[in-house]
Amino acid sequence: MVGGISVQPDTVRRIAKAQGISPRAALELAVSDTLLASEFERRGDGASISVVRRATQSRMLLEELQRASLGRGEPTAEELAEATARHWWDYDRPVMVRTAHAVVQEGTPEQRRALALKIFAALQGVKDPAQFIAQANTVPAGDLTVTVQSLPPVGLDGRTYDPSDPPRPGAPPGQFDTDYAAAAHAIENVGDLSPIVETIFGLHVIVLTERIEARATSVEKRRKDFRSEILRLRSETDLKKTLATAREASPPSFDRAWNGYLDMVDVTSGFR
Repeated sequence: MVGGISVQPDTVRRIAKAQGISPRAALELAVSDTLLASEFERRGDGASISVVRRATQSRMLLEELQRASLGRGEPTAEELAEATARHWWDYDRPVMVRTAHAVVQEGTPEQRRALALKIFAALQGVKDPAQFIAQANTVPAGDLTVTVQSLPPVGLDGRTYDPSDPPRPGAPPGQFDTDYAAAAHAIENVGDLSPIVETIFGLHVIVLTERIEARATSVEKRRKDFRSEILRLRSETDLKKTLATAREASPPSFDRAWNGYLDMVDVTSGFR
């Protein structure tokens, strides 16, 4: 049974006898022809034999890649570590803090310090993020620039992640200035203010708005949850290598044809 299609032993024997080839080679021909006929019937849209043949061959290639991926065994420690790094927020998250801040930029050091002190004084007793932002914006800035905003959660190492606007899959996490991250984590209670903090961006007054607990998961759970993804990535890597080799040996038309046919097939279907 290949791709849901049954090939009868009598068919294989007839092909082997007629063409004088081994049973293994006859089986491969029988499978190819059966898949081709099935695909042609399934499409029923007037597609040419050559188009259906290529689509069928691409399906067979991906099935072989799936088998090869499974044949390499369960996810390795390295693969598991890479997957954990991709999904660190849900599986390996440090303590994170969410903050709002007002940062004074530009001007002389004396001017910036004086304005930061005024903002700090105006924010005493303010604990709500929205009120913090509104109150900070009431302090006259003169010719200086003041940025007031809420920020996404940040770890002590500066790593940041916004659950409401997560990065695209595979993208590295955002990174805050580590001096800012350290000052934010040093605030003891939600609603408390930091002292004036200096970073490369200016002088900050920070309010802690949320503390998010760390999250850790067992190796067993991560191995179970990441297995399909890791096997899929193996197949995708092998597929890219196969296509690269084919491009070197074939004319450019290979890309336009085969890439389209390969897109017809769900490379993840064998790993669920």
